[in-house]
Amino acid sequence: MRTLMIFALVMLDRGGNRTGEEFYFQELSSCIEVKDALIYQSTHSHAYVRARTRHFSAFCEVREIQRADAGTKYIFRDDQVRVKVEN
Repeated sequence: MRTLMIFALVMLDRGGNRTGEEFYFQELSSCIEVKDALIYQSTHSHAYVRARTRHFSAFCEVREIQRADAGTKYIFRDDQVRVKVEN
């Protein structure tokens, strides 16, 4: 079977434990943009100058999935204007 590399945004609680919430992306840049928007509580391109939230954290993790699972088991949250999905 063919595989596909995706990126999972993994949410952590205040203590650094995984919460179980994960969001999936086809592009690393999309994952990082969403992570930064959540961590810094701002969608501004220079949000990193603001203080981070102390209530939770997150990181992007690489995953390899079966191509058949893309779009069914894994729903991608990339900005569809920027992402061109392969057929």
